[in-house]
Amino acid sequence: MSDLSSVEYELLHDLLDTTPSLAEELRQHQLTLEQAKTKLAAWQKQAASLLELASLPIHNKFAACRRLADILDSLSEDQALWLYTLLLSDNGLVFDPCRSERTEEQNLLSYLAVEKKRSHLEKTLRHYQALHVQFSKLPAASQLLQTAIPKTTTDADAMALFQMLLSHFPECASVDKNTLVENLLLLSSLLPRVPELQSIAPLFWYLIATRHLTKLCQSSEFNCRFEKLFTYKAYQIDVDNGKNFNHFLALLSFFEKLCTHYAADPAVNMEFSLYGFAVTSNICEWYFQSLPLEESSALPKPLRTLIRDCRIDCFETGGFLDCSLEELAAFEKDEHHRKKLLLVLDRYCQEHPEQLAAYAENASTQPEENRRLLYTIVDELKGELPWLTPDRFAVMCSEIDTFIALQVNEKACSLLEEMGRQWIEKK
Repeated sequence: MSDLSSVEYELLHDLLDTTPSLAEELRQHQLTLEQAKTKLAAWQKQAASLLELASLPIHNKFAACRRLADILDSLSEDQALWLYTLLLSDNGLVFDPCRSERTEEQNLLSYLAVEKKRSHLEKTLRHYQALHVQFSKLPAASQLLQTAIPKTTTDADAMALFQMLLSHFPECASVDKNTLVENLLLLSSLLPRVPELQSIAPLFWYLIATRHLTKLCQSSEFNCRFEKLFTYKAYQIDVDNGKNFNHFLALLSFFEKLCTHYAADPAVNMEFSLYGFAVTSNICEWYFQSLPLEESSALPKPLRTLIRDCRIDCFETGGFLDCSLEELAAFEKDEHHRKKLLLVLDRYCQEHPEQLAAYAENASTQPEENRRLLYTIVDELKGELPWLTPDRFAVMCSEIDTFIALQVNEKACSLLEEMGRQWIEKK
């Protein structure tokens, strides 16, 4: 293992300097030391009981994720949610093979941080579940628009929507304005007849405009399969070519304008509208991924974003580093060979999923077994990587170790996302 450089020492020193003291944390939580100890003991007892009930291994977070996914349906909703949020929030207090080496102060600090995060996640997911129940009724309610009798309304709403469409969708400027206005008037007169849809008016108009704009502008007596409005649409949010960024930003701006327009309408449930916006596409995910500093946003974080923010790490004991940081840095600059290595590794991991599972299972209890597995992988890849000379062996092992760790963490996130969705949508 290489020694820490002066830069790393400085980073570590800064981190330690900014870590809150136990006294500060106790003050923030309005607890005495004895109260905190009592709470930790009770919390550990509850955790131990649920972990035993579910037979979740505590030596390995990835194994625990797989086990919970397998038995989620056999647990009560409360039990499943408690264990699920523990997996998301744990910082080593539970799933850490070295936890016996922690001091009492470290355990107390970890507990306060974990339980604060866990309880916040639990509250958020319970709220999402309640909103999902409402959201699941929208497709059936929207079918009522087909038979609704128009309600006499003023044209102020329709004209405001007309102006918003003109300002956000340039193609509207070149169409027959009469057809567009007539369709807006028609829908504006129908919407109040279906209270469930009136309550999400900003979302309704956003989905109509972004998914049926051509029909809205060109077809007289607008009609569509309204129940299909609320299906999920996946945009290519991982492709940033400049145009995508501007397009997604424009969509967000349009929805924001709709929300502002309806902000004072007592018939509109703004929180529900925002939730609907988050679950009908991945635009919200793009927003939090691309504009991370905008934390004050009223938009709810999608489940995937909540999980990514938890920074799941199934290898908290660290990986293999038998080479120097300078050697690693040098290889990272060798873009051609590194790209080739990553492509080969990606294919290899897809063809040998059992290797990933074994590597994750061994990470905390059998590190030497993983070292042998690394050597085996390097040996098997030699034929495809002729430039893999003995002097690069240690660097290759470190790169492969990092790659596998990222793959395993990604798999854990996928399992957690599926479990979270399963819990939220549980009937």
